[in-house]
Amino acid sequence: MDYKNQYSPDEPLPGPDETCAKSRHLLAMDFGTGCASMLYSFQRPGETEEHTADKVWERKKIISDYPSDPFRFKSHGSTDVPTLLWYNPDSDHPEWGWPVQQRLGLQQHEIHRDSVGVLSNIKLLFDYSPFSKYHRRRLKKQISLLIQQRRIKSEQDVVVDFLVPWLKHAKTQLINDGDITDTDRPHFAVAIPTGWTLFAHHDFVDALKIAIRKAFPVFDIESSNLDDNRVKIFTVSELHAAATFQKRLSADIRASGLNGEKYIWNFLEWFAQEEDNIDDDHDKYEFSCTHVFNKDDEEWKGSETLYHAAGRRENGWTLDHEENNNCRKLGVLELDFDEFKDNEDLKDIVCIKKGRSKCWEVTVTVTAKILHRFGHAMEFYAEWSPGRTHDSQDGSASVRDPDGPTALLIGQKTLSINSHFEPC
Repeated sequence: MDYKNQYSPDEPLPGPDETCAKSRHLLAMDFGTGCASMLYSFQRPGETEEHTADKVWERKKIISDYPSDPFRFKSHGSTDVPTLLWYNPDSDHPEWGWPVQQRLGLQQHEIHRDSVGVLSNIKLLFDYSPFSKYHRRRLKKQISLLIQQRRIKSEQDVVVDFLVPWLKHAKTQLINDGDITDTDRPHFAVAIPTGWTLFAHHDFVDALKIAIRKAFPVFDIESSNLDDNRVKIFTVSELHAAATFQKRLSADIRASGLNGEKYIWNFLEWFAQEEDNIDDDHDKYEFSCTHVFNKDDEEWKGSETLYHAAGRRENGWTLDHEENNNCRKLGVLELDFDEFKDNEDLKDIVCIKKGRSKCWEVTVTVTAKILHRFGHAMEFYAEWSPGRTHDSQDGSASVRDPDGPTALLIGQKTLSINSHFEPC
């Protein structure tokens, strides 16, 4: 596949003189814990019809040809880059991405003697969950030492120092390919992990804005239109965006390891809409979330083959199997609708059996508001609680009841779902 020119087969490839015919440019970013990827697309003037998002998606181009990419001799090279930084004490600028990975692979390289200057998993600086506590503590200790050694000034520098060369690489590639010019001001989109706090959300976007202005100085050039100087960033939760991609392209839902490209569909959906047409009170969007239910041990899994089963609404929600699954009736979800009884907040439920007995992945599709541009707190969320807990007999610990109900949280409302499954 030619990643350099992924335009629709029925439209001519744009030449250098046609760049001005693109009304809006988009750079969608998947800033991952281990690696990062970026995708470019554009919208032409007058494209406001219903299926514009499909056209924008067809024109996508994945940024590649990263420095020292070990796959660069293939047709397109790697489409992602490791999120690694090395603050080499002998250099004024940190190294990033594949060159750092390459040096780490050389046993005798001096990089192994610099235990402070090599930073990995920098995305975890924004993750305050207990699961990343060890890595976050290690990162903060390294950053504190780097500040003492005057290699950096603040924690924010670490994120900016990776984002700036990454954005500059994308910009250079797109200019060389004739997709954008030095005077273009792209829109930016980024997926935010569901578990991030609102403070982490803001901190990351603040760092991203600084990096964008350094990589695209055009935003600092005064314009007669004040709006031109504003960096426009779209944010969406990774779960929301990945679920949207799954719904569109019928890809398997995974509980982990979602490919960054899946996040980008949602960005293109919004990118193709006129801002004036977005009405927070009326525009609705479908959303999916996943949960693994295991009677013995609740855990997330994503590698087994998934078997889909269709759901229908008749006096509650009954889950029946599809004929080709060789799977008998899965069971019933007993829903306490409460205030949801007479509305369509819950639109569909699908149960997916997994490879282990008594282990289920449940997907719930609800109708939700389209999240507005960054600048407003996300009003909608949907996630699963781990089920009720009770005190142990000696009162020393809180024990999770695996047979207890889980709850789907929608905004500030709670819908109780009692799970009763039979193994296939």
